[in-house]
Amino acid sequence: MNSERGFTLIEAMASGILSAVIAGGILSVAFMTRDQVNEGSAYEKLKSVRSAVSEQIRASARIAYGAMKSDEDASTVNTPLGLANPVFANLSEIRFYDRDFFLVKGYRLDTRYLLEGYPVPGAPNTLAYKPFLIGEDTVIIDPVNSRFTILSNRQGITSNLKLKLNVGGVDYVRPSDSEFVLCRN
Repeated sequence: MNSERGFTLIEAMASGILSAVIAGGILSVAFMTRDQVNEGSAYEKLKSVRSAVSEQIRASARIAYGAMKSDEDASTVNTPLGLANPVFANLSEIRFYDRDFFLVKGYRLDTRYLLEGYPVPGAPNTLAYKPFLIGEDTVIIDPVNSRFTILSNRQGITSNLKLKLNVGGVDYVRPSDSEFVLCRN
């Protein structure tokens, strides 16, 4: 008798297809898990960045006596600050000033970044802006959906910032939160 042992062509093809389906399933689960981990870490990082940005703006407001628009200075802001002043909404820049109307800090929404401004020595009402950093990371914003609003009595602001983070070529966006910040009176 002549008996040959082995696989037929159909058996080999069936086992190859079955192996490919199993490998594809394992790889898709591995990639899906990696994407979920990236998404989770991106949102956690965005949450901590939002918290740090919020705390920094709050700290600036706590030392300031009021807020003003970028085109205002001590000569255009009347004393005392009354409720008759209009609300300044949809601003891309805010400035905080002290009791003597000297600038102490500012924030500007650039086309991509949140910028932080510091007074320039010897140049009144002038701020030098640099990217807002959290550790070594620059804070990226969505400029279309990010704005500041100054309250009618100029003693507070509402910040509405939409933060972005790019992880592995994917943009993650923290939902826009509107936050009220009160300046020291």
